[in-house]
Amino acid sequence: MPPEAPVEVPAFWAEACRLSARVDLRPLVPLLRRQAPPDPQALTAAGVAPRHVRRLLGGAPVSTRHPFLRLVDDAYPPLLAQVEHPPAVLFLRGNPALLDAPRIAVVGSRSCTPKGRRMAGRLAQAIAQGGGVVVSGLAHGIDQAAHEASLSRTIAVLGQGLDQPLTRRQADLARRIIDAGGLLVSEFLPTHPASRYTFPQRNRVIAGLSKATVVVEAGRRSGALVTARLALAAGREVLAVPGSPLDPASVGCLDLIADGAALARDGRDIQPYLQGTPAEGAASPSGGPPGPDPTPPPGMSRPLYDALAEGCSLDVLAARVGAPVYEVSATLAALELTGVVERLPGERFVLRSHP
Repeated sequence: MPPEAPVEVPAFWAEACRLSARVDLRPLVPLLRRQAPPDPQALTAAGVAPRHVRRLLGGAPVSTRHPFLRLVDDAYPPLLAQVEHPPAVLFLRGNPALLDAPRIAVVGSRSCTPKGRRMAGRLAQAIAQGGGVVVSGLAHGIDQAAHEASLSRTIAVLGQGLDQPLTRRQADLARRIIDAGGLLVSEFLPTHPASRYTFPQRNRVIAGLSKATVVVEAGRRSGALVTARLALAAGREVLAVPGSPLDPASVGCLDLIADGAALARDGRDIQPYLQGTPAEGAASPSGGPPGPDPTPPPGMSRPLYDALAEGCSLDVLAARVGAPVYEVSATLAALELTGVVERLPGERFVLRSHP
């Protein structure tokens, strides 16, 4: 629940919200943890353009009744902090404990088919029943079906500030989500309006919060494909629901599958992505730092080894390693023959010692 009394977003962080699409704060996190606010020379030395330094240090605080997390806060979701241009501030309304659970995005077309709505609901239910949380964008169609099937285990990411009015349908769904124990989040200052620029930014947050993104239905120009591309760019898994090549609503999904996305036929295909969240810093059983054994086998690079320890599709492995798909495919074939790597259902690859 929001606090009863207003709280202030510090001036630096309020302005950073407005500049998050232009200034990537990731390299500045150590500096921002030491200095609040940092001095202009330090920002300039860290590569921030002078015009952005002036804005960051010349703004005013913003009052809000919503709790919020800054990029430097310990409770800020680590998965989201890894994406390019992570939100400077995440404003919350509802149950923040959902940010601690494994999260899977379920996205797709607004103008979906009845079959697509049913499929989105079934997958969302499977995620919630498996201990995960469904992330989507509060839009009509697939988003709505996913949220409605997982009200108490859902995060709706808004393309506007939390104090901006929603459509009647969105407002009703948002109220039901909050009443059931779900969560609304936004990277925008509370009074920031929606625009054609804010929704691509929202898609980045949906992909960044999630360990994997499932596309249920999408035409070739669907915004859900933007979310899928952002997920791949962040080194996350992408799954797609297969459909008929004669169905325009399935063409985008079939393209994703042809490019290496894993199949999402039912909850069993999604279950492996709910087994722990190593990227979010879970400690090892011995109490030491997270991560696989420090010594990769001969012929395997450290980035490939780390990715295989989590289990990834070919496309995600190539993105994580920074190598062409054909090159990574050849390496995996050799590692399969030697028994180092195992191919799992859904065309995922994993180290045999990390099933």
